[in-house]
Amino acid sequence: ELELAVLLEGSSDDIFSLNRQVQRLLISTEPVQVNVRPLPPNAPPAFTGAVGQYSAGFTLARTDVSTDDVLSLRLSISGNGDVKRVQAPTLSLPDSFQVYDPKVLTEETLENLNGELTGKKEIEYLIQPKAAGTYRLQPAFTYFDPVKKQYVTLNEAIFDVTIRQGSQRS
Repeated sequence: ELELAVLLEGSSDDIFSLNRQVQRLLISTEPVQVNVRPLPPNAPPAFTGAVGQYSAGFTLARTDVSTDDVLSLRLSISGNGDVKRVQAPTLSLPDSFQVYDPKVLTEETLENLNGELTGKKEIEYLIQPKAAGTYRLQPAFTYFDPVKKQYVTLNEAIFDVTIRQGSQRS
């Protein structure tokens, strides 16, 4: 059921006017049955609930830092689906990195004329290196594509990172 306020004919068109006359109407429709299928089992580790058709990319500002520095890794996601429900994937990194809770930098959702949701989201991870060395990082984003009826993992970005020992010893 939905309650609507309808402006009666002959009353002021100004919504702030005291001379407007409003009638409240209670509207209801026949129930609609929605059939929701479960997602397939055995989702990849980088899957956090994103359903739709997305493109995604990771960027890393610097690849040569010391253990005194913090790396900023950004994930940009866009596509068809409800980006508000897209959670930041857990990064699979060596134990020599501390990952802080990801932060959503931007989030924008639009509905097109066909009623489809599209949107963009940018997430930032701050990563503290704890040990010097050379590391290869390959972050991933996984979503379920309802058209293909399969999980899709995007992990094309590979970052070779050199960590130098800083002034702080672990």
